Amino acid sequence: MHSRPALQRHVLLLVAALCFITPVHGQTDEPPDTGARDGKPREESWQIEQRQRWFIESRGLDRVLNPGIERRNAAAELRAQVERMAPQQRAAGETWSPLGPASMTMGSWVMGRVAGRTNAVVPHPADDNIVYFAAAAGGVWKTTDAGANWTPLFDQVGTLPIGALFIEPAAPANVWVGTGDKNGGGCAGYFGQGVI
Repeated sequence: MHSRPALQRHVLLLVAALCFITPVHGQTDEPPDTGARDGKPREESWQIEQRQRWFIESRGLDRVLNPGIERRNAAAELRAQVERMAPQQRAAGETWSPLGPASMTMGSWVMGRVAGRTNAVVPHPADDNIVYFAAAAGGVWKTTDAGANWTPLFDQVGTLPIGALFIEPAAPANVWVGTGDKNGGGCAGYFGQGVI
């Protein structure tokens, strides 16, 4: 398991990377209206087109000559920043190994390399061996041995979509779970049953 400062640096680097490649200027929190018109629901293709249009316009991508080039340049700059910071970020003997994703089959539909959506990873405030993990539709999991073994905690609760986790710093035995997938929309999000 990584030390707490190393884990915090990795999380901060990830947040900085997301901010760097997703500018917020002109962004609105509201997607376009996808509701019914004249009593008839909009077609799914129209809804997809509207979401795509909102994404482009809210980020100003419709006002630049070639957003693809700008994105590639931003990604290259991010890689360069990571390389410059890498010696400071790596602890002695630290190694990362991929654990997935893998192909998935759903009926006769074979999907490529996929993984579930991770909605929260929360380390214990005083014990680096204890980490909680929440999946969009896979419940809450806990490790007490730095990730070597994981135990599902929510199989008997009655809802598996998880949107948030919080450990009380002053009372780490109290873990708050926000049920329901926080990335709602279309068939990707699932309802929860409140806070547990």
